[in-house]
Amino acid sequence: MACATAPKAPPPTAPPPAKTQAPATPMQEEGAPNLRAALAALEKAEADALVAPNDVAAWSHLTVLLRQAYRTQEAARAAWHAVELESSFATWTNLGNVLAQGDVFMSMGGAMGAFQAFKMAAREAKAKEPARVDAASRNFLNLSYRDLQMGHDDQALELIALAEALTPQMPLVHYDKARVLAASDRQVDAKTAAQKSLDLIAALTPNQTPTDASLAQVQKAASELVQGKPASRPPLDDAGETLPERFWEKPPERGQALNLQIDRASARFIPLVPGIAMRLQTPTNWAHSFRATDKAVHLRMASPAGEGRFLVQITLFPVARENFNLKEAAVAGRHGAQAPDTEVGPLLPLERKDGLAFYFEAVDNGHATRTATASPYKHLVQLFAYARPFVFSATLLSKRPDDEVKDAMLEMIRSFEIFRVEP
Repeated sequence: MACATAPKAPPPTAPPPAKTQAPATPMQEEGAPNLRAALAALEKAEADALVAPNDVAAWSHLTVLLRQAYRTQEAARAAWHAVELESSFATWTNLGNVLAQGDVFMSMGGAMGAFQAFKMAAREAKAKEPARVDAASRNFLNLSYRDLQMGHDDQALELIALAEALTPQMPLVHYDKARVLAASDRQVDAKTAAQKSLDLIAALTPNQTPTDASLAQVQKAASELVQGKPASRPPLDDAGETLPERFWEKPPERGQALNLQIDRASARFIPLVPGIAMRLQTPTNWAHSFRATDKAVHLRMASPAGEGRFLVQITLFPVARENFNLKEAAVAGRHGAQAPDTEVGPLLPLERKDGLAFYFEAVDNGHATRTATASPYKHLVQLFAYARPFVFSATLLSKRPDDEVKDAMLEMIRSFEIFRVEP
């Protein structure tokens, strides 16, 4: 299989979607999930791994938590170390999952590192763990799904062929093939593959609906393809950062994983709406969570110090007005922050490549005398930016002044861009 090299630059800047949505009311929506529990679990897993440098389970667990927090470079380093300790289906799969998340905007298809890791996982399964061969096949299918999302249909079919070689009787393999073929307008071949999936399901559960929910779902979807129902291309629903090219220079070697250079900042990509994503320059060791709705995208970010010390909350929402005035919105936001015990600073400009952003700082001097149910944060930085047709509202909350964190948030605003993910 031909594998693409890691991208040197983000995708081209996206034109605005042809159809904009009505003005959003993001403050009425539930925001991104809280990170406190995830950060506490991650802190414990890091401590466990450091005191057990040769414990595969500890490093594998750390890998999963780092990946879930989108600390992808650190997750890759931890996964590499686990592979060095033990070459197994589980460790190679863990590494492949990290690299698949970390190579989200490949120019020519499946992530090179993930593909190689999943090949090794399949080899380990066939040689040592035959019961994991089905799972090894699903690794290739999961990677092919990423290609399908980005319109790399030929690459997706190559990965599905590898899955089929491992598990030719798995109905999901043939359904996934049918879905890719249908998305690329090869309807006759798509119906043939979908019918093969149905035949295999019928052989497994003759004359009845499968009791397995996932198998029943495949049966329903394959039936729709056989009937000629159009297949839509799935939107990008999970993103990460683009890993540096040095991650592809050589395979894992004992002692090398812990010496991998970890950047202080990295480019992260967040899905917004189908076909549109956002790029942010973010401190590599910050965790994030996000939730997208039809009104807004909510992003929550925190450093390893945790949300209790400071928290960055970002809301990105579309506006329909062509003459949207960002400064007016910033002035209104500053006015809303004023209160008897609050010292509000001046509205300041921040230069961006695509125009100015505006921010102000505020200090809540009555913070210490409030009830326990009041906000634990004393300091606030509120920032507004615009990338047509999206408005970007970012809030940094902290217990005490922290110029390093504030500068990191300002850099995020300088760097953020909107991209179209072309199928």
